[in-house]
Amino acid sequence: MVIRGGRPLEGTARLPAAKNSVLPILAGMAAAFALGSAILCYLIFANSTNPLFSNKADVELPDFTGMQWDTVKEQYSGQLTLVAEQEYNDKYEAGTIYYQSPRGPRTVKEGQKVTVKVSLGTLYVNVPDVSQWKIADAEQELADARVELDDGWAEYKDGLKDYEEGKLEAEQELSDAKQELDDALVELQDGEAELDNLRDPSYYALPRTTNTGYANFDSDTSIVEGLAAIFPVFFFLVAALVCSSTMTLMVEEQRTENGTLKALGYSDQKIVGRYIFYAGLAAVSGSLLGFGLGSWLFPLVIWHAYQIIYRFGEITYVFDPVLGLVSLAVALLCSVGAALAAAYSEMRKMPAILMRPKAPKAGKRIFLERVTVLWRRMSFLQKVSARNVFRYKKRLVMMLLGVGGCLALLLAGLGLRDSVANVAEDQYSAITLYDYTITFDQDQTAQQQETFREETAEDLSHLAFAAVETVEVFTKSGVSSVSVVASDDADITSLFGLSHNGAPVAWPEGDGAVVSDKLLRLAGISVGDSLTVELGDGTVVEIPVTGVFEKYVSHYVLLTGQGFETYLGKAPTYSTAYADTEDEAVSAVAARLNQRSHVSSVSLSRDFQNMIADTMESLNAVIALVVGCALALSFVVSYNLININITERVREIATIKVLGFYQGETYSYVFREGLILTCLGCVVGIPVGIWLHQFVMERIQVDMVSFRVRISPWSYLLALALTILITLVADALVMRKIDKIDMAESLKSVE
Repeated sequence: MVIRGGRPLEGTARLPAAKNSVLPILAGMAAAFALGSAILCYLIFANSTNPLFSNKADVELPDFTGMQWDTVKEQYSGQLTLVAEQEYNDKYEAGTIYYQSPRGPRTVKEGQKVTVKVSLGTLYVNVPDVSQWKIADAEQELADARVELDDGWAEYKDGLKDYEEGKLEAEQELSDAKQELDDALVELQDGEAELDNLRDPSYYALPRTTNTGYANFDSDTSIVEGLAAIFPVFFFLVAALVCSSTMTLMVEEQRTENGTLKALGYSDQKIVGRYIFYAGLAAVSGSLLGFGLGSWLFPLVIWHAYQIIYRFGEITYVFDPVLGLVSLAVALLCSVGAALAAAYSEMRKMPAILMRPKAPKAGKRIFLERVTVLWRRMSFLQKVSARNVFRYKKRLVMMLLGVGGCLALLLAGLGLRDSVANVAEDQYSAITLYDYTITFDQDQTAQQQETFREETAEDLSHLAFAAVETVEVFTKSGVSSVSVVASDDADITSLFGLSHNGAPVAWPEGDGAVVSDKLLRLAGISVGDSLTVELGDGTVVEIPVTGVFEKYVSHYVLLTGQGFETYLGKAPTYSTAYADTEDEAVSAVAARLNQRSHVSSVSLSRDFQNMIADTMESLNAVIALVVGCALALSFVVSYNLININITERVREIATIKVLGFYQGETYSYVFREGLILTCLGCVVGIPVGIWLHQFVMERIQVDMVSFRVRISPWSYLLALALTILITLVADALVMRKIDKIDMAESLKSVE
């Protein structure tokens, strides 16, 4: 087709348009590129000696300069990939290596490519006989030789440059190595001198109780020991209440049957024997199950809780048969005793009386009726509920004891967590205000202290030097380890928050001492008395106590420098400093402080706070187990008492149904009394729970820790909410029992 100006000429035939063949070509190119890239990446990563990609072993690359190529090839060809370039060099004999890349010595990966230049020796040139040559041929030969000579000189200069660079690098490395050697020799000489100046060591044989981990574990387990001494008693008392109510309900439900059996001639012993057998079987079965489950589950939970902090082996279960027998005896006493009391109380009545339904309690006027202002505003059903609450005295007492006892257990458990879990927060937010404890390797003079202040002014906000000594204090239960801190530094009051019962406490003056409150309680003394202290050399001194301050972790005696010298018999050694910082990078500041002259160690208060917090948090599992058992017991008590209430009042509930009460009104009529009794039980349980919590905390004795006895408002609200919730759940479960009460059958006369 002929085209002019971009258009086909008329009369010419049109050829069919060619198909687009660009896309297949591009696709083929892309596939080839991807395949090539994959092969390239495989070659790079598979054969690379780069440390980032290679997983080959490390080998030492020596300096081959000056070595014979044959020797190097024979010794290192299996470890390295050697590439030799042979050139003439008149400074090295033939076969001698005069350059390598990369240079050694260094550590490289196995198979690393190493290029070396091997000398061929001096280059000799044969001078031909040119006597018969023509001038033009000789000049051409000379020009060619000149070019060859220039190339040789250029190569020589390159080699010389490489040599000079290598020489400078080697000299620098040699200089650095010599400097390191000199520094090491000086350090060695200083160490030998310090070793010569060391005094003969003192040897101490210490029992395992002085081990920090053992002592901490012993203190932690005392908390569990205190719980184990108190809570089982309360659980048994509440369980006895449940057994008593259950057996009473069983006897009363079978009142007509017992009367029939008695009328037929069965003796009281045979009738009562059924209940004794049932109660005994329940006690034995429950004791075996509870003893096995309790001896396995509780130790397992406590063991795993403490494994968060301590490293233990596998737990070894120990079953105490004496404890099992005591538990069985108590269970039999509670269940069988309650069955005997309830059964014989009924058996004293005549058969004719037993065969008739038990007469309902007679209604009486209550105190609330005399409060006419309130009584007149109450509805009819509210007045009925109020009378019923106080008409059934036994049920009232059982609800108050059951609900109140369970609420007391809940409050004690939650309060225990409030008192224990916040020890670290209480200590390190209000008392230990410093961030660092800096220990020096020698006593710091006044000039050294001032120099250290100036050097650390940018990092530290407050800094106080102190003399710290560990002594033994005689207490009522033995001996306690105490830290004596003496300082006259003005900044010390900014680093120790001293207070007692909300009032600030001043740093001691003169020869007086301010002592932590837990230490005074252990020693059985107060302000104005003297503290008996045993020094390291066995000397016993009396230190007068002029003040007391709150401290929750460790025992402290605070003195002035004058008091330290007076009572400890020596001048204070200021080898410890306390400091805080406003820098958020606390660890970075500690690292810089640790690099200062004469600083041997820097301890962060935050680390101790976290350690104590972790220790206390490990008790959460134990406390949760106690609270869970209290909740389960509370549910059993509530359900049992509500069930008894409905069983005793079947005819009454059937009557109000006949009178036309709707389902919701019937529920309200029955459950309103239970909620009122639950609220009254809470009123009784709160003061009992406070007393029980204080009683438990007094039994928990940890030598180095003082607990702040308290129950947070949230714990009160949580305990009350859980108690009411359990009552509502128990009410919901017995709704079906109310619905199943048949009005006609329930109102039929027994005759």
